[in-house]
Amino acid sequence: HLDISKSCHKYCQLFVSNNKIILMKKIFVCIVLFVYNCAFSQYKYVLEGKLQNSTISKMIYLEIRDNYSLKEYIKKDSCVIKNGLFRFSGELNKKSEVAKLYFTDEDAFRFVMDKGLNVISLGEVIDTSKSYFSNTKRPVSFSNEMYSKQDSLYKIYFDKYATDVKTYTIEKPHEIKMVKMLNNYEMGVELRKRQLEIVKDYPNSFYSLIFLYQSLHHNPYVRSPSVLFEIFKDLDYTIKNDLLGVEFYKICNEILIAEKESKPEQKVPNFTIKTDKGEMFTNTSLLGKPYIIAFSATWCAPCKLMEPKLKLLFDNYKSKGLEVVYFNFDGDDKKWKEHISKNNFNWINVSDGLKPDFSPISKQFNVRGIPHYLVVDRKGTIIYNSNVPMDSNFLMLEKNVIKAIE
Repeated sequence: HLDISKSCHKYCQLFVSNNKIILMKKIFVCIVLFVYNCAFSQYKYVLEGKLQNSTISKMIYLEIRDNYSLKEYIKKDSCVIKNGLFRFSGELNKKSEVAKLYFTDEDAFRFVMDKGLNVISLGEVIDTSKSYFSNTKRPVSFSNEMYSKQDSLYKIYFDKYATDVKTYTIEKPHEIKMVKMLNNYEMGVELRKRQLEIVKDYPNSFYSLIFLYQSLHHNPYVRSPSVLFEIFKDLDYTIKNDLLGVEFYKICNEILIAEKESKPEQKVPNFTIKTDKGEMFTNTSLLGKPYIIAFSATWCAPCKLMEPKLKLLFDNYKSKGLEVVYFNFDGDDKKWKEHISKNNFNWINVSDGLKPDFSPISKQFNVRGIPHYLVVDRKGTIIYNSNVPMDSNFLMLEKNVIKAIE
């Protein structure tokens, strides 16, 4: 009887304990769902629109860009205009997101969709050959006020510097179109610099954070985001602590640390990586030797153009101790090894089997584009980084190789 009582008691304890665990799990799941819901689903929007000509009845489309993906526009919706009126509603991932309305791909209007009610009025179209959005004003908000100022600047630069560029889609690679684009690098950098000056005037607008986040993927900020970081620090506290703000801070911080540690006059960061022969290589083994770190990939056309020059440098100076550590971002060992064999690369060939965005060594050296070269002297000090200052044609590479072998 005593044994049975003890067994029952233990069973009851176990039952209660298991129920507590199940209850805790349910509570945890509820909390996670609640946080997720708050973070991603609380920003409901309504877009109400009106055409001056109430007799027009046609389909109008809405697309909204997701701020994390940086893809052009990914959320699609449509409705029919009736009596000159149309209405869209849904949820945003963020308090504000860039959106566009359009009738055709060639006739589109971009604006900032904020949470809550957004009202847009399309101007009267007298000449039907022109855009339905010719006289359209964006919804009234600080976000759209800033967007309009930036857009006006863009149009000025576009009218002056845009050129015809061949474009195609991945889905239809053979359908090449000529499209006017602002393809002037210097003018593109100057334009974004002036647009960032506008951002400074809107520290309370969530779109300011969106624009800063997007700018992280544009030159020169992709390699050196200190200007963006300074603007970010002045944003409203709640905006900075949004998930997008936290992500921006994290990326900025990683780039700034890597930028500092890979600058000329800094000791080269240590790394260990696999060679094409399956051995492990560490750059500390090259202390006392001058060497080039070359970041490349088999799919990179500019890298292939630089390979003959790099081989010539290696052949000319290897008798004086020069080494080349040729880092490949491919994600495909077979292609990498075939490329080595085909081109007779008899230097140190290494790869972590990852593409640039996923490689920790890519982040460690702040590699934001390839080809990318560093020269390290006998003391293990970086004396050349093709990013600092930008040497896009690598004109200073040989000069620094000569300096390193002295």
